[in-house]
Amino acid sequence: MDYGYYNAMDRDDAPIPMNQIGASTNPFQHQTEALKARIFHGASVIEFSFFGSGKSNKENPSPESFGKVERQDMRDLATYNNVKTSTHASVGINGLSGFNQNRFSDEQKKNSIDELKRAIDFASEASTGGAVVFHTGEAPRSMNTTFNGEFQMYKEEAGKEQHYIASRRQKALVSEIRENTKQYLPVKKLDENGNPITIKDMNGNDIDDELTGEKLYEYEKDEKTGGVKLEEKYFKQYKLEFMDNNLKVLTDDERRELKKLDAKNLTEQDKIAAITKIESAVALRLREKYEPDFFRKETKEAAIDFHKRQTLMQIQYQLGMARNYEQRYEKEIKDYEKMKKTYNYYKELKDKLPAEEWEKMKGKFDHQQYHLIIPEDKDPLEYLSKSLKNLESDLEVTMDMVKSGKGRALEIMSDFDLKDTFHNGKQKDFVSAEDFAGERASESMGEAAMYALEKTEQRIRAGDKLIEKNPLFIAPESWLPDTYGGHPDEMKKLVLNARKNMAETLEKTRGYSHKKAEETAQKHIRATLDIGHLNLWKRFYVKKEGETQEHYDKRFQNWALEKTKDLADNKILGHVHLSDNYGYHDEHLTIGDGNAPVKEFLDIVKKAGIDEFIVEGGSFNPLTALPRAWNFLGSPIYSVFKPGLVEQTWSDGIVGGFHQSYFGRTEAPRYIIGDFAPSEDYKGAPFYGGTPLE
Repeated sequence: MDYGYYNAMDRDDAPIPMNQIGASTNPFQHQTEALKARIFHGASVIEFSFFGSGKSNKENPSPESFGKVERQDMRDLATYNNVKTSTHASVGINGLSGFNQNRFSDEQKKNSIDELKRAIDFASEASTGGAVVFHTGEAPRSMNTTFNGEFQMYKEEAGKEQHYIASRRQKALVSEIRENTKQYLPVKKLDENGNPITIKDMNGNDIDDELTGEKLYEYEKDEKTGGVKLEEKYFKQYKLEFMDNNLKVLTDDERRELKKLDAKNLTEQDKIAAITKIESAVALRLREKYEPDFFRKETKEAAIDFHKRQTLMQIQYQLGMARNYEQRYEKEIKDYEKMKKTYNYYKELKDKLPAEEWEKMKGKFDHQQYHLIIPEDKDPLEYLSKSLKNLESDLEVTMDMVKSGKGRALEIMSDFDLKDTFHNGKQKDFVSAEDFAGERASESMGEAAMYALEKTEQRIRAGDKLIEKNPLFIAPESWLPDTYGGHPDEMKKLVLNARKNMAETLEKTRGYSHKKAEETAQKHIRATLDIGHLNLWKRFYVKKEGETQEHYDKRFQNWALEKTKDLADNKILGHVHLSDNYGYHDEHLTIGDGNAPVKEFLDIVKKAGIDEFIVEGGSFNPLTALPRAWNFLGSPIYSVFKPGLVEQTWSDGIVGGFHQSYFGRTEAPRYIIGDFAPSEDYKGAPFYGGTPLE
């Protein structure tokens, strides 16, 4: 709270006024009590926080755990103490795409939106308006290609990177293609100009495959097997050849080198390394010629094409198996008919002959004319009857295999529109998982932002001056680096697309002008940036060969600050969290205790107009994170001053400030001596002579 005690003796180098730096509430506590505790700590900006989702309980309350009376109490408590409050929705929300267990579930998507909406409901009645924060985390994605080699999940990712493919129809991940995924493809015959030779009809026209709509090609013959010659192809090589077919991205030397790799007997590691060297040169040329993300986009297209080929091979395998069993079924039917004819012949013969004669005739019949050899010691009718039953069983199994093969092929084809997906290069169904997740998440954000607008308007109509002054807005917060939405560029894209969706809805449903719709969307969708979350990217930041640790640290800090500035300059930001770590995990250290560039970060976001900063405490600093943050940033809070006995300010002179002091201050000492010491070793000089102190 700002009680106006600032005077000329205060430090004037604090980057942010202390009344703009607050903290989040204890999520495991009744939020009225948690709010009161933060007010007693001296915070002027406070964020309600929740861990509970779905049907909550007292250990993990949700926004819906508190009714109108309690919400009004929270609002009054904040208003009487001149405190501004915001809201953090349940941490159970981990993105709005609905991704869960390899599927993009519409049910999960709705549940996440509903969780966000009930946080908006709470904020409209209990808070003083502003941000409603939630975490992103929309789908898995790799790093190496995605971020042009600047970040890597692990050192070997360049050779083993995964590309996730989703199906819009199935709303699911359908493939995870690694850089070292193999595919065995038939080798096409080439003409003298190096072009594939197609199969022609009698009029000289190309023949298209009825199944795929693609041209039919002539293939090389394998001299050893006599069948079609196959070549092993890693996806890493496949994508370069895919790009070369479309854009001619390879030099003649690179094409020759790739051809040589097919013939060389190399280990996977050596082959991948050789392809990676060519790939690096191609990627650099494409980025320079087109745009920084061009190689990444082409890699996505290549991965989709690779998956389509894999799927087509599955379909063709299943259909091929079914056709083989169909041929077998036809043969077995013929054998069955012959056997029935043979059975009827012997039955008629047995009926005509006396029993004694029948016994004498065993083994003397010409069975060859019926393509069947009956053992001489067996009764022909008994033997044939048993053989017919066995063949009937075989026919049933064979037909099951026919049905299974065709059924599986049809099942794959039902989710895979072959004509649409293959013909003329159309790609309507398959898409990279991150792009599909981004589409769904942006739609959800647009929907949630519309609800925030509607609740804002509802409260204003009810005479709520606080919400009128500080309209509600959704504030997506990037969190984990290993999921889509965690990178600043991804957050920027999500926010801009969400604003676009909301603006289109406003123009369509309310008749807003384009300009008004864009301004409204920008007001109600603004991102949250946590410097601690941004610092987590350091773990994946690629160190250059021979680079000193100091240079590496500085280069990463520059990256983090450049991304912060980009978000600020493009008006993406609306809310800020302050936490720290050492770049490994989200430990929520007190700012200044880790290695995140907090002060430089604050300089940037302050210039962008942000005037509320929420300190996020962790497991071991829930009560000390805020006062230590004030201390780190130059708190002007004063103690009772006695020259020679007490420091002038609580924050001067001692690391950690006033909250770690003793003798009537706010925290007990961190060690014990004298009568309360843990052993005799700490009694007597030089520790404590025994003279009573109090």
